[in-house]
Amino acid sequence: MQDPNVWQRRSRTLTAALIISAALNCGLLATLSYLAVKKESHAPEMKIDTISLSETNADVVKSYFNYSFRQLVEELTSDQLLEDGYMRRDLALACLVEYHDFDINRALSGIVYDKRKMTFIHKDGGERVELSVFPGINPDAFTSIVNFARTERWPLTPEGIFFEMKRRKHNLDDSLKSAFYLTPQFTMIYTLLSRKSALSKEETLSMLLEGDYEILRQFVREQRIKPDLSEERRQLLLRSYLNESSQMAPYLLVRLEPKYALRRLDDDEMRRTIGALNYNALGVAPFLRSLIGSLRATPIQQAAHEKLIALTGENLAIVESKSAPVRRVHKVKEGDSLWKIARQYGLSIDRIVELNKLNARRYLRPGQELHLDPPDATDHTSQAAAR
Repeated sequence: MQDPNVWQRRSRTLTAALIISAALNCGLLATLSYLAVKKESHAPEMKIDTISLSETNADVVKSYFNYSFRQLVEELTSDQLLEDGYMRRDLALACLVEYHDFDINRALSGIVYDKRKMTFIHKDGGERVELSVFPGINPDAFTSIVNFARTERWPLTPEGIFFEMKRRKHNLDDSLKSAFYLTPQFTMIYTLLSRKSALSKEETLSMLLEGDYEILRQFVREQRIKPDLSEERRQLLLRSYLNESSQMAPYLLVRLEPKYALRRLDDDEMRRTIGALNYNALGVAPFLRSLIGSLRATPIQQAAHEKLIALTGENLAIVESKSAPVRRVHKVKEGDSLWKIARQYGLSIDRIVELNKLNARRYLRPGQELHLDPPDATDHTSQAAAR
């Protein structure tokens, strides 16, 4: 039998070894922990887009104010979430439509979309900005929008194309004009104007670009409510552009609506019309001749006379028109009789009866008006003078 003291010694030795092992393990764990913490403290910081976590819709819209068309198109691919479920691409699309006249209808080609009005208040200055946003457009639709914006030569609304042409005024691209010719706005006006006479698209476009887009907008709005291709509508449209100081409108007016221009334009409008006629286009010379022989004021006739000489060398004499005699009328008073009235005006009773188609009894009543001259007093007077 072994000595119990031996087992006790072995037990103490084993216990000491376990204690030492545990101490070493704890030390190792402490060392590893220290090294891990130290390594973490020296590791490069993870890049976090702190702007994306704090930007508001208003911040993004404000930054987009200074973006070009192409820069905003690139933003259409960003799905970075902002506020109220909107992403950067949603606000980029809103700014394209609002500030760059992007044609979302053509871009989505028939896809139905929602539209909301969003109001922003800038932090700087407190300016209020209203913007139309289009929530719920899915990623595939955005892909179509981006493709349209990148591949279409003129991805603009009719209004956008109009102002692009105004901006390029003296250097119009044929593709730009062709794009505008395809718009409903141009088609409506061209259809109205060309109903009366052959008219080129270039002439129509020239007149439109000399006016304000609001005339075109109002015309299209009215036509969509109630289509009207009447002469009266054409006359009013041409007169609107005349009053916008269009140089083409007077030519179209005297060619398409000469009688209307001759009778309905006031003196200021007529002076502007005559002044704008600087070459002998179709209808100009006949209009000026009619104006010279009209009942217009002498200064208007003289202006037409001078213009006709300048354009054609034709020297028509201005015939001063005499005022047509006014038909005399007698208002019957209490106590009047045909004999008394005839004697007052030097007429026969039968003549008064004939002029007024009185009945056989020749009854008069107070307040009745009796004509004392024939309706064709001018011709009658002339014939009498000739005899």
